[in-house]
Amino acid sequence: MRRYNNLVFIFFCFFCIFPEVNANVFKKLAASFSNDTKFKLPPERCIVIRLKHIPVSLNKTENGENYLNSEVNDKLELKFTRACDRDIKCVIYYNNGSPSSHLTTDSSDTNVQIRSEHSSLKCIQPTGEFLKFHIFVQESNTFFKNAEMIETNSTLQLRCLGGAYTKNVKLKKNGENLETAYSPFLGFILDRNQHSSKSFYQCEYENEMISFNYPGSAEVDGFQMQTHKFQTLISIYCNANEDFLKDNNTRVIIACPYKEECSQPSTDRKGYIHFPISQIRHPSDLNSFSCVFLKNGEIEAIAFDRNGEHEVTLTIFIVLGFGAIGTLLIYLLNLFARWNEKKRKVQGKFSDEDLLISKDVRDLEKIAEGHSSKILLTSYKPNGRKVVIKCSKNASQCEKELMILKNLRHVNIIDPLGYVRLDSNGRFFKKRIKNMVLPYYPNTCLEQYIKQFFPVTLIEEKFHGKDKSGKELKITLFDMISIGWQVARALEYLKGKGVSGFLKKFKKKIYIFQFTHRDVAMRNVLITDNLICKLTDFERSRKGEIGKRSVARKIYNHFAMKNKTIPTMYPAECEDGAFYYSSDVYCFGLLLLEMFQFTKPIVPGNFSKPMHCPDNIYEIIRDCIKVDREHRINIVKCESQLETALKEIDDTKLLNLKTKLIKEGSKNIWTEWEETKPNNADPYKELDSSLFSPIM
Repeated sequence: MRRYNNLVFIFFCFFCIFPEVNANVFKKLAASFSNDTKFKLPPERCIVIRLKHIPVSLNKTENGENYLNSEVNDKLELKFTRACDRDIKCVIYYNNGSPSSHLTTDSSDTNVQIRSEHSSLKCIQPTGEFLKFHIFVQESNTFFKNAEMIETNSTLQLRCLGGAYTKNVKLKKNGENLETAYSPFLGFILDRNQHSSKSFYQCEYENEMISFNYPGSAEVDGFQMQTHKFQTLISIYCNANEDFLKDNNTRVIIACPYKEECSQPSTDRKGYIHFPISQIRHPSDLNSFSCVFLKNGEIEAIAFDRNGEHEVTLTIFIVLGFGAIGTLLIYLLNLFARWNEKKRKVQGKFSDEDLLISKDVRDLEKIAEGHSSKILLTSYKPNGRKVVIKCSKNASQCEKELMILKNLRHVNIIDPLGYVRLDSNGRFFKKRIKNMVLPYYPNTCLEQYIKQFFPVTLIEEKFHGKDKSGKELKITLFDMISIGWQVARALEYLKGKGVSGFLKKFKKKIYIFQFTHRDVAMRNVLITDNLICKLTDFERSRKGEIGKRSVARKIYNHFAMKNKTIPTMYPAECEDGAFYYSSDVYCFGLLLLEMFQFTKPIVPGNFSKPMHCPDNIYEIIRDCIKVDREHRINIVKCESQLETALKEIDDTKLLNLKTKLIKEGSKNIWTEWEETKPNNADPYKELDSSLFSPIM
């Protein structure tokens, strides 16, 4: 260590004694260092190029030229190395050769946003140019940026430059491939002695094509391009005059933006001199198509689409015409509907009366509300009897439900009294039906009725409960099973397997349809005073079942169910819109399970046996709620097993129940309204809404 200190001291003394020598030594050292760093570093290391903030290396062509592939709006950054000359200037040029941006080592911002017009970048230093590269800019999904024809004394330059470096661009002359080399920087160079500038040239890359502008070839009389638009196709026709067609040295081709949209010409329509050229699938811009008429290998005329000039006016006339026809059609349909309503009124069908219910309709008592409707309580003025009005939020659902119920006749299915309209008096077009009048049952729905027996109190084989007024209620196991049996009978009828005997007895015409209810739940089962069940709420019902669905139906169901509430505890197959008769059976099994739990909430996946549920009933429930719909019990067998269970408890009570159901089913819907029964009363007629008033 002491030795090194001595050497340092000796050098220090030497430089102090000979200062001139010291200065020369320092200059030579600095010069040699400067020469080594400034002129020995390669140009690529003097500037770091970044694209989108990522360092990139330049690509090289076969001739050693540098190029860079980029996209529109990419950020190009230049990072200058300090070891190089500090006086470096870089310039970015446009396609036409004019400068775009200047970047130097003194610039505060050494980046630029790439534009589609940029073509190259050059960097110079005091000793001369040391870096140059071409810039290829990709714009959207198209390859070609522009097409320009440049004529000189001896050459014809076709500059169809693209947004990426490639040599796979082909040249077409008058529709035929021309074998010639392509330069990504210059395009095609042709000898004017062999190729005329009046020929029609197109550049082709993969499926994309581009044509050159021919300002000297204006449209000539007798040469036209016509387009005919169809629903999915557009036909282009190139029409020429008769003299042109008679010449054997003529030819017609079509200029199109995509290779697949071009085809060979042919003659088709009689009585017209034309050439149907191509079938085009919805081009975004018809201005990119043109008809090129060639004579002796040179352009005679070029025709463009002129239909677009009158397209706006034509569209206006079409819209006005269809609007007038539509208005007239609606008016005629309205007249026909009124005439049909009068005719149906004479036949005892729907009345064409259109009376208001009551201005106090908003004050009516609301006893229930769902996601698609609400139930209001009102009274029938002539006799004071209570009825309910089901107000649907969707008119089409109400009309559909009414038409379904019109074709159903079963003691365990609700039978409406009629319908009313609101706020439609004096209208030119009648307001659609959204309000159905139904009988009122004080026990309301099964869900509310069974809930009154919770918590469960079993005394002498009877379940005890209390209603809202405090009145004591009693229900037996036979009654509960009979409720399930009646619901099963209604579902069996909907499936088309069961026809009530009393209907055959009275020789009524029966229409057997197969319906799926699609919303079997305790809330949709009404209970009368003598424990007769009425299945209601047919808004979701459809004819038949939905199993195999088309792709369009799957897409429709996806968006249709997106904003709609699927009833809880539906089987797995209903998630994407499928619904089967076995799906109703699954929901029926949950109804039985919930009833014997006295509306205690069911935990999904945990369907354990309720405390007061008999074993044979629980076996039926388990057969109904199997995950695999193919293994579920059918509703006919389910109804039969429930009837057997009732027979085992009390055969006499079952016989009395059947008698009561036959009696109930043989009644006319207006039997209880005899004092106000209209002539030839039909349960599905429009009711005089002035006869309804709020309950006082």
